[in-house]
Amino acid sequence: MSSLPSPTQQLIRAAQDDNVIELWLSRVNLRSRQTYHTTIRQFQLHFEFAPLHRITLEDLIQWQQMLSLRYSQNTQRSKVSIIKSLFNFAHRAGYLQVNPVVLLKTPNAHPCLHERILTKSQVEAVVLHADSDRNELIAQTLYTLGLRVSELVEMKWSDFSPTDTGMRLRVIGKGNKQRHINIPDHLYQYLQRLRGDSPYVFRSRQGPQLTRQQVYNIIKSLGDRLNIRLSPHYLRHSHATHSLAGGCPLKLLSDNLGHSNISVTSNYLHANETDGSANYLPAMGGLNSA
Repeated sequence: MSSLPSPTQQLIRAAQDDNVIELWLSRVNLRSRQTYHTTIRQFQLHFEFAPLHRITLEDLIQWQQMLSLRYSQNTQRSKVSIIKSLFNFAHRAGYLQVNPVVLLKTPNAHPCLHERILTKSQVEAVVLHADSDRNELIAQTLYTLGLRVSELVEMKWSDFSPTDTGMRLRVIGKGNKQRHINIPDHLYQYLQRLRGDSPYVFRSRQGPQLTRQQVYNIIKSLGDRLNIRLSPHYLRHSHATHSLAGGCPLKLLSDNLGHSNISVTSNYLHANETDGSANYLPAMGGLNSA
């Protein structure tokens, strides 16, 4: 069994970071090489092209925190894995004497979309197991309207307006884009029962409105009670999938969710693993009729 090179033993002739990176990239399959190259260049730009041997664990943690503010969990995981691969290669080859990435935690992979969709009975159980009327309404509103948690905490009574058929909610979504959602009568009546002095629909005991973290904690605790993984966005995903299954037009759902492109909404068309196109075909004679 071969051992790793000693700190003074170098298995490659590379004298600079770019030489190591080029050799490391040559071992990556062609389909992934451009992604790896882009990630490395972004990494170098972040550290102003500091030599790899000068980058410490503290530097890497700071970089990882920056990623968490800009990218999804899966993208963070991909970028961290790529950088760890480079450092591990450079260390095994003897180019780096110290390898700080061994102490760097790789973010967990985000569950696939179909794993983040509740059944209708699970949604009902979440609502029924709420420990207060307010928390029950939070879960019900997230699911019924398909709101993002940031949109829920910013809901104000002044955002409601009457229409010929009921009430409508003005929502300020990503990029300060405005949209309007029709509110079912029963939900609006439930919300009115909790109305207080605050201009915000969902108040906090410590202030005029709840924070996103407070809502996340409330929903997570409901999931813990039922022994299921749960977050506010799971309820939004479930709203989208159940609406489509019930016959909601894709364009209407896209508008209600505030998606920038209908192609984003179309992902929910593929999220139901228990369904298939064969289920919509007429029955055929032959084996089944024997």
